Amino acid sequence: MKNKTLIDSIVIGFATFAIFFGAGNLIFPPFIGFTSGTEWVPALLGMTITGVILPVLGIVAVSAGGGTFAELTKPIAPWFYKVFCTLIMIVIGTFINVPRTAATSYEIAIKPFFPSFPTLLFSILFFAIVFLVSANRAKVIDKIGKFLSPFKIGLLLVIVVVAIFSPIGKPISTHLAQPFLNAFVQSYQTADVLTGLLVANIIIAAIRAKGYAGKELKKITIYVSAVAGLGLFVIYGGLLYLGSCGSQVIPNNSIERTRLLVDLMQKLMGQGGLTLLALCVLLACLVTAIGLTSGTSDFLTDLTKNKISYTTWVAINALISAIFANVKVDALISAAAPIFLALYPISISLVILGLFTKYMPNKGSYIGTVCFTFIFSLNDAFNAMGIKSDAFNSFVAKIPFSSQGFTWLIPAIIGFIAGTIIYKIVVKDHSSSIAA
Repeated sequence: MKNKTLIDSIVIGFATFAIFFGAGNLIFPPFIGFTSGTEWVPALLGMTITGVILPVLGIVAVSAGGGTFAELTKPIAPWFYKVFCTLIMIVIGTFINVPRTAATSYEIAIKPFFPSFPTLLFSILFFAIVFLVSANRAKVIDKIGKFLSPFKIGLLLVIVVVAIFSPIGKPISTHLAQPFLNAFVQSYQTADVLTGLLVANIIIAAIRAKGYAGKELKKITIYVSAVAGLGLFVIYGGLLYLGSCGSQVIPNNSIERTRLLVDLMQKLMGQGGLTLLALCVLLACLVTAIGLTSGTSDFLTDLTKNKISYTTWVAINALISAIFANVKVDALISAAAPIFLALYPISISLVILGLFTKYMPNKGSYIGTVCFTFIFSLNDAFNAMGIKSDAFNSFVAKIPFSSQGFTWLIPAIIGFIAGTIIYKIVVKDHSSSIAA
C-alpha cells in the first residue's frame, strides 16, 4: 500500500471509528460484560457481529450500492430512503441518540466532579461546540480524523490495557440465559449499523475529496472500514472484559449503566480513572454528536432541496438535541428500544443486499426482503411496548430461530424469494431490473 493510501486510510479510518464510538459504545460493552460474567466470550461474539462487522460492512455496502444510501435503497422505491432516513435521523438521532451523548457526558464526566453544575447549562455548552465544528461540512472528517480521534483512541487504549493486564476481579457466573443473543440484541442500542449506513456518504465523500474514484475508491473504503472495525473490536473487547470482571466485585445487578461504568473505572484506576474516563466520555460523545448532527443536517439539506441551508439545519438539530439532553440516559435508552427493534433488522437486511447488489435478480428481491422483514420486526417492537397479538405471536413462535431472537430472518429469506418471483412474473419490462 502506498504511503498516501496508507495515511489516508488511517486518518479517515480513525475518523470513522470516532463517529461510531459514542455514548452507547462506552456504556453498553461494560454492561453486557457485567451481565454475562463468565460467558463474556459468546457475549463478545454477539456484540462483534452487531457492533463491529455489520456496521463497517454498512459503509462498504453503500459504496458498492452507488455511494449513497439513496442509491443503495433506490430498487425498493425512490421515496424509501427519505422515509427511512427521516425516522432514523430525526426520531433516533436528533431526539434520542444525539441527546444521549450529552446526557452520558454529563452523568459520567461532569456530575461526579461538579454535582451542582446545571444540566441545562452543560447541554447548551456541549451543543455549542457541536454546532461550531459541524457548521463547516467540508472539514468535519478531517477535524475528527486528525485531531480528536488519535487522542480519544489513545485514552481508550490505556483503559483497555489496564483492564486486561490488571483486572479488578474474576468473572463469575451470572446465570444469564443466551449471552450471545443478549449481546447481539443489546448492541442494537449502539445504533452502529444505522450509523454505518447513514454516515457512509460523509465517509465516502471524504475519500473522494482525497482524489480517489472508481475501483480505487471502493478499495480505500474497504481499508477505511477495516481500520475502524479493528479499533471497535479492540476497544469493545477490553470494555466488555472490564465489565465481566466487575461481576465479582460489584453486587448490584440493577445498577444503572452509567453508574456501573463510573464504579468500574474507580475500582480499576481510582480517582485518576474517573478523570481519564471523563476525558474519554467527553471526546467520544462530542465526536459522535458532531458526526450524527453533520450527517442528519446533510440529509435534511438535500431533502429540502437546499431551501433550508446546511448551517441552519445544524443549528436546528443542535437546539433540539440540547433540549432533550436533559432527560436521564436510561430513560432515553428505554424510549429507543422499540424503535431499534423495528428498524435494526431492516438495516441488517439492507447491508446484506448492498454487499451483493450486483448479484440481485431484480428489484423485487429488495422489496420482498424489506417488506417481510419489517412485518416481523414491527411485531417485536409492539411486543416491547406491551402491545401484543396472541394469535400472531403463536404463529411467530413456530418460525425457526424465533426463540433465539431472529424472528425476522426466515421471513426475510422468504420475502427475497417471493419478491424475486412475483416481480419477474408481474413486471414485463425487465430493463429496470438490478441485473440490467
